[in-house]
Amino acid sequence: RPAPFEPPRRSGNNRDIPVFGVAACGSDGGFQMNGEIVDRVQRPPALTNVPKAFGIFVIGTSMEPRYSEGDLLFVNPSRPPGIGDDVLIELHGSHGEPGPSYVKTLERRMAGAILCHQYNPPLTISYDLGMVRNLFRIMRNNDLYGV
Repeated sequence: RPAPFEPPRRSGNNRDIPVFGVAACGSDGGFQMNGEIVDRVQRPPALTNVPKAFGIFVIGTSMEPRYSEGDLLFVNPSRPPGIGDDVLIELHGSHGEPGPSYVKTLERRMAGAILCHQYNPPLTISYDLGMVRNLFRIMRNNDLYGV
């Protein structure tokens, strides 16, 4: 029998960061951002003045042990990613549909491509820049809370 559980109450004042939902999860660790808002969460201090910040839940296990399925990640679209940063890669879709998206670690930029790393299984993946719609830096907890 499951133990009774009541989630902690959250203040409604600043639950204004949208968490976007996903549709379809690929066996390669990919998912499609469908644009639907599935939740709104409390705004971390570093995102106080970032109107387009958003969150996304981790789908799949390709980034374990760094991120587990269900972890909430935050994105500040105005902060460009650098080498070694974890990134959300959104690829172009076909016929106006959302393309696949991936959470990976940016390893290297090359002419026309980026190289990224995943942990489970360990793999380096090349993404053609012509196929990349958006490349977002995932904020680290230390960045979010000013540590």
